[in-house]
Amino acid sequence: MKLKKYKTPFDSFIYGAYMPTKITNKLLKFYLDNAKLYRRGITNKGIETNIKDSYDIPLMPRDTLLIEYTKYLKEMVIDYKNIYQTGWGDIDIEEQIGIQGYKPGGGYKELHCERRNIFSSRRMLVFMTYLNKVKDGGTEFPYQNIKTEAEPGLTLLWPPDFTHQHKGIISHTKDKFIVTGWYSFQSRL
Repeated sequence: MKLKKYKTPFDSFIYGAYMPTKITNKLLKFYLDNAKLYRRGITNKGIETNIKDSYDIPLMPRDTLLIEYTKYLKEMVIDYKNIYQTGWGDIDIEEQIGIQGYKPGGGYKELHCERRNIFSSRRMLVFMTYLNKVKDGGTEFPYQNIKTEAEPGLTLLWPPDFTHQHKGIISHTKDKFIVTGWYSFQSRL
């Protein structure tokens, strides 16, 4: 499959490509049609709406809804591994993918990284896909001096460490929706 790329500086280790619109529209429709599944977003300390103000639907990577999404995502991960010659062995999606919705004024407001403790220590790559266009609602990576716009289908991959701390750009005018999760080394024990 041919991936349409999103240009980022090579030395940022942030990769971008576009997920097909039919896939993002399907995920967004599922989210909007299933408010009964919403859970308040959590941080590593629990529900802290002053830090992360979202409504999430957790899904398993093998849910039928995600089959096409994970197929494209896998191609992006292979492309990332080839571009950066990571030398990683087997990595796979962690056991949960989240569809997250942020109301105006909501978002992940604080700089954070995705590998902070023993429980997240096997994470190797973060992924995030925007499901809708939000002119003032992308993501900021201050150490890489990069701000992305929320564009439907734009999928970003980046390392989970402190070098890639990031936060949401908070829209005060429009809801924002994303899909996010992690690729990790898998335990063979």
